Amino acid sequence: METTVKKWGNSLAIRVPKKVAEECKMYDGSKVSISHDGKGMYVNVIDKADELKALLSEITPDNIHAEISFEEKIGREVW
Repeated sequence: METTVKKWGNSLAIRVPKKVAEECKMYDGSKVSISHDGKGMYVNVIDKADELKALLSEITPDNIHAEISFEEKIGREVW
């Protein structure tokens, strides 16, 4: 499938055809990663679950904090 690269401000933009967007589960506001290897350019939709996994993978024993509570017990909470 061919499409045309167009100027958008100081950048370039590529329109994603509706059928391709639907098949890739891409919608307005989707986050994507763009990479290249000298032979081609690759656009991958970032799955929100994958994004969460990536964020959680950055938690280490050195940067995790203890539980924080700002309220008094008001019911039968276990602390």
